Amino acid sequence: MLKQGLLELDSPDAKLIGFTSDKFGGYLFVKDSFVYISAIISKQQRQGNFKRLVNAILDAGYGVKVPNAFPLMTKICVSMDFSIIIESEIEGDFERNYIVLIKEAKGASINKCSGECDLCPDYKRCKN
Repeated sequence: MLKQGLLELDSPDAKLIGFTSDKFGGYLFVKDSFVYISAIISKQQRQGNFKRLVNAILDAGYGVKVPNAFPLMTKICVSMDFSIIIESEIEGDFERNYIVLIKEAKGASINKCSGECDLCPDYKRCKN
């Protein structure tokens, strides 16, 4: 099991999934049964490191979430069969919705959005 919270490069848990400083910069975050990817960069682009990282996370029994991804990350994740969902978060009296790219852990099930909202960047083609 991965330790909950911040997952820094080259830590013992990071090494288990191939999140090492020779391939990436940044950090990951583990919360419940998901690894959040929001602040990483590949040092060797187009070499398959991100795909191998995602597969290692899934093989470890975790799902992957990429909140508020930039267009290039969205393109990469959609090509890897990530789904687009809308998540809500309440902070005090304020509720915010944000777009999340998600890939389930093997055997897991997620609640997908209806695909009929205007928050998804390409909601007319949303498969959810």
